[in-house]
Amino acid sequence: MPDGAVADQFRIEPAVVGEVDLLGHQPVEHRADLGCRMIHLDRERRSLGEEAQGQREGGQQSEGEDSFTHDEGQSMRSHLPLASGTEPRQWASCRIGDNTAGSGNCILSIVSMDTQIKNQLVEATRLLLENESAEWIAVEALWRPYVDQGDLDAQFHLADFYFDYGFDEGPQKDRELRELLLEAAGRGHPDSSYRLCRQYPEGPERDAQLLKAGELGSLEAQRDLGALFATGDWTGPHDSVRATEWYRRAAERGHPDAQYNLGFMYLLGDGVQSDPQEGLRWLLLSAGQGNEHCFRLLADLYRNGYYGVPADSLEAERWDNEYRKTELYRLREKKWGAEKA
Repeated sequence: MPDGAVADQFRIEPAVVGEVDLLGHQPVEHRADLGCRMIHLDRERRSLGEEAQGQREGGQQSEGEDSFTHDEGQSMRSHLPLASGTEPRQWASCRIGDNTAGSGNCILSIVSMDTQIKNQLVEATRLLLENESAEWIAVEALWRPYVDQGDLDAQFHLADFYFDYGFDEGPQKDRELRELLLEAAGRGHPDSSYRLCRQYPEGPERDAQLLKAGELGSLEAQRDLGALFATGDWTGPHDSVRATEWYRRAAERGHPDAQYNLGFMYLLGDGVQSDPQEGLRWLLLSAGQGNEHCFRLLADLYRNGYYGVPADSLEAERWDNEYRKTELYRLREKKWGAEKA
């Protein structure tokens, strides 16, 4: 890795590759989204995102848009494919260390709905929420039957949509949704455990909860742990080797940001032995999922042959064309002009 490739906050210095600074690329977009705490060393992306959010919030409701009602939520749920006579959830019940399902002395019981049904419920909810006047009762109508049967995924998603979209149905509903989240987390639901991180102030309790969520298998927690170990911006250690381990866990499960971060660390030889081909492999996987920053980075890598990546004008042009189609490019062009976009 060239001298000075990584500064204290993982920024590429202008002297790293001749007189070029990779046009502002960050070696790793180390970012952990834990509510009010953002580890986001790519300051540019955050500011652009805020501008885009402001534009969306400034938009007016289109004529003819009506609020969704409880009946519409019921109607959307009625179109979900439930086989006749089947329960809308599947039980996985066993003693820890015993694979016998439905054992009489069960210590751990995890209930999870069919993945297809869950994904369709999530999509139906997002369609409802595209309308800014959507009512909470319509969202709840989709998930309540599954929540009432103790489905952990349903408990998590109902609470997650409530808090993420800023619904305010009063203190009693707030408490009810928090209790659902706590119950699911207490029964070992990974994403509920991750969501609970936001309930803690910054400090050891929050970081311990994040580690628990990562070990349970929360994809977002695993990505965030990679960021925190990479930056040291938490109560745990700054450890690039462990950062790559956590990034790898999330990357192997398909997380595009983790793939991007892991690929960049391979290019830099940070936490792992430098390996341009392995770095490219992860970057291409991330780009294949539409990571706009990857388009821009790949174009520059192939154009200039940075970090041991062979220069390739055709590949550079290909990724540059992909990048110019993105919202990221549009926002950068608007702010700084095409030359710096």
